[in-house]
Amino acid sequence: MGHNIQSGFLVSEAFQLANQNRQLELSSIVRYTTVSFSNMIGPVEQVEFCGHPVVFIAPSGYGPPEALTLNFQSYVNTMMVNLAVDEAQFPDVHDLLEDFVESLKLIRGAASNLVEKHRND
Repeated sequence: MGHNIQSGFLVSEAFQLANQNRQLELSSIVRYTTVSFSNMIGPVEQVEFCGHPVVFIAPSGYGPPEALTLNFQSYVNTMMVNLAVDEAQFPDVHDLLEDFVESLKLIRGAASNLVEKHRND
């Protein structure tokens, strides 16, 4: 009986140690992540919440503090963009925003041209 109790205690300690290591590993993954990406799209049709139509979803970001956080969220033919900037790292936030808007216009134009070219082929 004494060996079973000791074995159970050792197994319990091993699981606890493994769990702590997993938590440290996940914590370091999140802490040192430069880019994370998900291709999950939002609903293409309007949804209801408690019988009320959802007409707007406010995007937000959550996570460890970063110099730049960018979040895209799609909902019913609309793409919302959330840009969070550390002003200590980017002193001229307005220039960054203007560059970002220009880049999005260029990307949208290139994607539209690609679609048109594909339709014509």
